[in-house]
Amino acid sequence: MNHFADTARVPRRDPRLLQELLPRVLAKVATSTQSGKILEPLWREAVGTGIAENTHPLRLEDACLWISVPTARWAAELELQAPALRERLALNLGPGVVKRLAFRVADRA
Repeated sequence: MNHFADTARVPRRDPRLLQELLPRVLAKVATSTQSGKILEPLWREAVGTGIAENTHPLRLEDACLWISVPTARWAAELELQAPALRERLALNLGPGVVKRLAFRVADRA
């Protein structure tokens, strides 16, 4: 008896479906745990490598994504770019998940 014969009839899922679903699942987890760390890959995709190497999502709370930045100058620059960044985040996370970005200068250790 071939136990694997039945598995051949199971339709294969389109991997694009998972790619579309995963960001929204991450957004739900980030919202429920209020942790932004899980959004790191989506943040990197939205802002690009140069910005992502210097900034990190801290938490997602009440549709506000808090971002750690190295200096006040970084915070000011990203504040100017916030509307475009929110748009790019919405493409992956869905509309309204991130309505606001807030920036926190990281403690220097």
